[in-house]
Amino acid sequence: MESVPNIERRIVSLDPEVVQQIAAGEVIQRPVNAVKELLDNALDAGSTQITIAVKEGGKKLLTVQDNGHGIERDDLPLLCKRHATSKLRSFEDLNSISTLGFRGEALASISTVAHLTVITKSAAAVAGLKTRYRNTVLEPPGPLPCAAQNGTTFIVDDLFYNNEQRRKALGSGAEEYARILDLVGRYAISRPDVGFSCKKQGERRPELHTVAGTSTQDNIRAVYGASVAKSMLPLELSKSGKEVAGMPSTENTLTFSVSGFVSCTHHSGRKSVFIIRINGHLVQCRALEHSLEAAYFSHARNKPFVYLDLKLPGDQVDVNVHPTKHEVVFLHQDEILACINEAVEGLLQGPIRCHCMHSIAHSGPIASTGVVDPRKTTDKGVVRVTDMVRTDVLSQKLQTFFETATHGGTGTADAAAVAINSVARKRKGTFQNFEGSDPNEDTTAHCPGAQQRTATQPVGSANSDALAKLVRDINIGRDEGLKHRLQNSVYVGMADTSRVLVQHDTDLLLVDLGSLGCDLFYQLVLKNWGTLQRFHLDEPVRIADLAVLALQVFQPDLLEDERWQGAISIEQRLTSQSEFLAQGAAIDVDPSNCRLQSLPKILDGCMPDLKRLPLLVYRLAECSNWDDGKESISTTAQALAEFYSTQPVVGMMDLPKIECIPSSTPVLGSSAGDKLVDPVTYRDGTDLQTRQIEHVLFPAIRSKLIPSSRRAKDGSIVHLVSLKTLYKVFERC
Repeated sequence: MESVPNIERRIVSLDPEVVQQIAAGEVIQRPVNAVKELLDNALDAGSTQITIAVKEGGKKLLTVQDNGHGIERDDLPLLCKRHATSKLRSFEDLNSISTLGFRGEALASISTVAHLTVITKSAAAVAGLKTRYRNTVLEPPGPLPCAAQNGTTFIVDDLFYNNEQRRKALGSGAEEYARILDLVGRYAISRPDVGFSCKKQGERRPELHTVAGTSTQDNIRAVYGASVAKSMLPLELSKSGKEVAGMPSTENTLTFSVSGFVSCTHHSGRKSVFIIRINGHLVQCRALEHSLEAAYFSHARNKPFVYLDLKLPGDQVDVNVHPTKHEVVFLHQDEILACINEAVEGLLQGPIRCHCMHSIAHSGPIASTGVVDPRKTTDKGVVRVTDMVRTDVLSQKLQTFFETATHGGTGTADAAAVAINSVARKRKGTFQNFEGSDPNEDTTAHCPGAQQRTATQPVGSANSDALAKLVRDINIGRDEGLKHRLQNSVYVGMADTSRVLVQHDTDLLLVDLGSLGCDLFYQLVLKNWGTLQRFHLDEPVRIADLAVLALQVFQPDLLEDERWQGAISIEQRLTSQSEFLAQGAAIDVDPSNCRLQSLPKILDGCMPDLKRLPLLVYRLAECSNWDDGKESISTTAQALAEFYSTQPVVGMMDLPKIECIPSSTPVLGSSAGDKLVDPVTYRDGTDLQTRQIEHVLFPAIRSKLIPSSRRAKDGSIVHLVSLKTLYKVFERC
């Protein structure tokens, strides 16, 4: 047997780059670890909306975008330096640390195992800054100015590009994406004050989306489904100043509070789900998980769903015990876990309250309390069949996502992808106190031959005052009861060209989209005054030609010469106000030839009927005092609202066709540029207007409109029949 040579090994200091790669391997083990660290950074930055995009499970690309306070230019060189942090100054600070990150290792580790790009902008900055990092070092030429929204975007490319073994050890893209989706869902439940969105790179719709300001129950429903949400039991527990035997006098008081939800014994889950939050940190607590699983197994032999938010004095928690921070150690752990276990046992042993939350609040502004009206239940607590609501305001039809159309009844349309229900990016409107939900959402107008440009002219102070007064008038006259009915109504179908049937609870209502749609467009024009998108007409239309047609309808007794003189007067009035119309309402009139060149895009996916252009110019000319900011803005907004609405105008549709007004429906073309094609007919027999009403206009009225009290009295919403009345009729049959 050969002897092994005695090779002398000397102790040497490792190269700093090797040390960094070893440390990075502890912190970033898979893509989900990188997402967790970036989410913690975003939350520490005060973000209220976080968007995550993933490609190939995060192995190829990870993007995390937030709207936090951003990063200052002077801090960028230290951003990815190891142990460089703004959250800690001394070791003692760990006793009172309130941030999720504190060691300054996350970004250093990410930049070591991937290519990291950072785009950031603070609220005070004029432009954003774009930087690239590699191995913790800021790459030349350093920060470069770029267009950016307030907040920070982290782009992580080619994770583990320099560690082939680690890359091969990862699961498939689907497996890694499932881990990321699960993590984001846990953050969404633990932080309902923040909106989260997670999707695959390139997909239109996010697979997980929550809205900031909802409740924990809302987000449980959004992430895990209605059946899980209905099986939740609320848990509240607190202890203050209870003495613990055998501890030093300075540490013998048991003080904590815990709140959350646990599943009832009838909950049927395929696996246990534990979401544990301790002093704001999402962590794992194996001891608590094992004890609760045992408790559930003894009662129903099923898998539990548990969300607990545990709050402890900061000096009793050690958050610095694991490289990935997914574990913490805290004082009096056994006693606290025993109290929690006892409280859960009490819930499981008490009266069976499964499905106790039938009225979990839907994601949206209206939150239900979950209390069932006793007048609608039997002695056994069952909802009477006459009061049972079988519709869900959140449900959507498959047609919303698959728009297949034919033109003129033959062939499949190239325009089948008309974006009448696009998922759009939210942006702030002109007035933050205007409570009509989101303004126009997309940045691109789909219209014939359109080459869009954004109106960037500032709104003058005089116009701002006028707008503020108009917005205040809307809010003063709002009807909260009517708003609630609209927000919780479900579309049933078309009654005629301007009215639809909707269901609210057990009532069938007839809703006039002409009047409500007119109100909606009026409010949207005010909200986005000065920032409306444009689309250009293929062929600019002379205003006098449109005015002649309008006078033919509204003043039919005029002689031909009088009608033409009136049309010239209208043309001159609008041409003289071309600058005002262009800056505020995105209506471009060429003063040199008196032609209308562009129109505003008010609601994404909703196209106006160009046959109503004569109505638009006639209503615009009705302004008696263009120097009065309030009157001029109000008249312009009202004219655009009537132009976009479905409100019928007697005689307007009987006008003779002229060459300057296309009669075809505007949709997306299949080749160079947009174009006008024959009217669209879908395979289920519906046309584009019907689709727009169901999937664009009515949802916008539900979510964006601030209804006025007069609409509750003028017949805009008519109660037709209730389920209880129908049961009385058919029970006699």
